[in-house]
Amino acid sequence: MTAIAALWLPILVSAVLVFIASSIIHMAPLWHRNELPAPPDGDRLQDALRPFGLKPGEYMLPRPQSMKDCNTPEFVEKLTRGPVFIMTVIPNGPMSMSRPLVQWFVFIVAVSVLTAYLAGATLPAGASACTAMARPR
Repeated sequence: MTAIAALWLPILVSAVLVFIASSIIHMAPLWHRNELPAPPDGDRLQDALRPFGLKPGEYMLPRPQSMKDCNTPEFVEKLTRGPVFIMTVIPNGPMSMSRPLVQWFVFIVAVSVLTAYLAGATLPAGASACTAMARPR
């Protein structure tokens, strides 16, 4: 068994490498560039929603009060008339990626620590990659 404290350098190096690789994979291909298009006349829609003072969170419209309401003629009419949407409201102001990126890095470090713990608990001290991949006989 290898002590987890002895694995601090591989834990941090692997976390940093995964963070950099995931950032490149996420940003380079521009996969999300067309994911959330702006609605038609977005300024007018934003002006129309502003008086409601929506707090940050998830909203659904129309939303039934219970499962029984899903089949009522009134609810079906609301669905037919539209618009039907699920909306995420985020806090006002400039968007910052600092907090989500820090949380992502902490998650990667946690996964690396767990992986190091499992490897340290199951492999003998000084085991090589070949030893780790060898099948037990």
